[in-house]
Amino acid sequence: MLRKKIVSKMFLLFLVFMYISCASIHRPLPDDEKSNYIVLGLVRTNFRTSFGSIITTTLPTKKTKEIAYTLLRQEAAKNFHGEFDIKNIIVSFSGGIFTTIFSIPWVASGEIVTRNVHHSQHQTHSNILFINSINRVSQELINNLPDNTRLAVINISSNNINLSANIVEELEFHLVSSRKFTIVDRNALNIIRIEQNFHMSGEVSDTSAVSIGQILGANIVITGSITETGRNQRLNIRALDVRTAEIITIVRADL
Repeated sequence: MLRKKIVSKMFLLFLVFMYISCASIHRPLPDDEKSNYIVLGLVRTNFRTSFGSIITTTLPTKKTKEIAYTLLRQEAAKNFHGEFDIKNIIVSFSGGIFTTIFSIPWVASGEIVTRNVHHSQHQTHSNILFINSINRVSQELINNLPDNTRLAVINISSNNINLSANIVEELEFHLVSSRKFTIVDRNALNIIRIEQNFHMSGEVSDTSAVSIGQILGANIVITGSITETGRNQRLNIRALDVRTAEIITIVRADL
């Protein structure tokens, strides 16, 4: 009798986990950011992972969510090109009790979003050019740099510290969003800046950049500069191999 009660409670617990998994949400889009994005469409995919314990079977783990994100991006790329991300991802257990003997079935869905460059009525042509240029430069870096690399965005030298900081932030955003690289923590880089006495908008030689990359444990460091070209400004980005100090790629764009 006692054994039947234990089995019954375990079965009920299993059903509870199945119910919870159906509402597991990953990478939600905060309300204060919604105006900065345009929803291009919805994407959905099914996949399987190897068998785990009863508890983890119906609750998506961090690894399961990462797999879902990658597969949703791949599925979305079949119909959408350029800069986009996947937000409001829902990962749910899609099988019954007897379908998890050898593998775990999942269903994932999400919204395909892109940045809304027109979200402000005061957005100027210059602002739009800036955003498009950063998007293009970031995509070139993503395409040209090797996957699974540890990167450090060191600095962008210019006479405008706010502009330099904005470009660094945008570059990091796109590199992180690509899910192809590991980005050095900004706090760790700030500590090095203080120790080495250099600023985000100041000039940093290739030798110094490589040395900083070695301290941070980065494989590649990214530096840049903004130069004046008549009435326009040009952004120049260089990616350096920390081990060999060789230039991996150079990308440019007018701002």
